[in-house]
Amino acid sequence: MRRPKPSPCITDEEARGWIRTLPCLLGHVHECVGRVQCCHVSHGVCHDDPENMWPGCAEAHLEHHAIGTRLFNERYGVKLAEVARALWRIFVHGQDFLGDEIEDLYPKPGGPDGADA
Repeated sequence: MRRPKPSPCITDEEARGWIRTLPCLLGHVHECVGRVQCCHVSHGVCHDDPENMWPGCAEAHLEHHAIGTRLFNERYGVKLAEVARALWRIFVHGQDFLGDEIEDLYPKPGGPDGADA
């Protein structure tokens, strides 16, 4: 029995390039290593780019793959899916990246609520 061909992934090289220009999502809460990469919330064989990309340095990207989205979100007090959806809206609609909506999605030093430990 033949398996159906998987549908082609939706990629957007322009959006990927834009994501790479943004600061690492964890830049305020860890020591970044390497350049910012276009990371995907859902990864595997084929996941589409729209609403699925976030900016992370090489270290953050590797850690996300190593521990998974749930633990990554818990460890850093982020919601990768929300960040990816918001960044996609900004890319598509041209909203200002420095708006409060995005700043609120980036983790604050001292923990998820920004309080010092």
